Amino acid sequence: MGVLSPYVVTHHLEDFWYYFVRYGREVYMAPVTLADVRSVLEKGVLRSFPLNLFLATFLLKATWFMRVRHARHGRTWWFLLLGHVLISIPASTFTGRYFGHYFLQVDMFLTVGFALALFGVCDDDDLRALRWQDLRLQPRIAMVSAAILGVVALPLLFSGQNRRYEELSRLEFFPLTIAAHEPIGDWIRRNTDPDDRVFVWGLRGDVYLNANRKPASRFVYTLFPSGLVPWYDEPLHVQQARVVPGSQEALIADLEASRAEIIVDVGNSTLDRFMTHYPMLRAYIERNYCLEVVLRHPQMFRIKVPPATVPVYRRRSTNEPCNPTN
Repeated sequence: MGVLSPYVVTHHLEDFWYYFVRYGREVYMAPVTLADVRSVLEKGVLRSFPLNLFLATFLLKATWFMRVRHARHGRTWWFLLLGHVLISIPASTFTGRYFGHYFLQVDMFLTVGFALALFGVCDDDDLRALRWQDLRLQPRIAMVSAAILGVVALPLLFSGQNRRYEELSRLEFFPLTIAAHEPIGDWIRRNTDPDDRVFVWGLRGDVYLNANRKPASRFVYTLFPSGLVPWYDEPLHVQQARVVPGSQEALIADLEASRAEIIVDVGNSTLDRFMTHYPMLRAYIERNYCLEVVLRHPQMFRIKVPPATVPVYRRRSTNEPCNPTN
């Protein structure tokens, strides 16, 4: 009731139902297939977990904790452990998209499971006979294990990352990925006043930070007004049908209220769905903005490919004709 009360009081219960139920079912999960879920399950549980560098530390700490609990309360904790694993694995994979942090809840309890399996050979009498002095050794062993891990494993990990960084840094477009040299933010800093509001269409919220300018709209990421489902490249008409009702009108209202000086259309960050692909938004740009410049910038997560073109629009100051769109 605590969650629903603000929506009831402000008469937005219908919005709550849309974003918490309908949006997930009709938009975010619409293109997901069982093959996607199986792929995420394989990558997240079967591949990533055995490579968890902190397995030894978690294992020893979990062992120390569970031995005490087991000695005091018997085997009832097995139900909690099993239930959590059975819930957390589907919860981490059902979206069909792999993000490593989704599996933290799985990794922790799988590690506890390893600890329980390791000491499962001990009977209850052995566990009850454990002395406090024996249990106090476990945290110390965990600390020593963590220190060894830090001295041996982590340098190996970072050395591999350094080699990868050196390889990427030799690419032609790599310098453009550094915030100080990122062309969009650099252009905005040089061509706008500090108090000007700017709007960036797409998934490039970092541009606001690089440019040191405040966003002109609540839509720092434009998934709702674009209908984009991350990871799925679908026909434009499908994405247009998935636009959140009222989101484009809300975006236009934001731009008018903030008097956005600059609109940056980074459509390549949304699978080449530019702002001008949507009739309502294109009409708004043509009425109120002029094409100022077309920038080139590295495509996010794809620095091995040539930079993309990014149209930049400036708000009209007069009624003189100009080139409104690219």
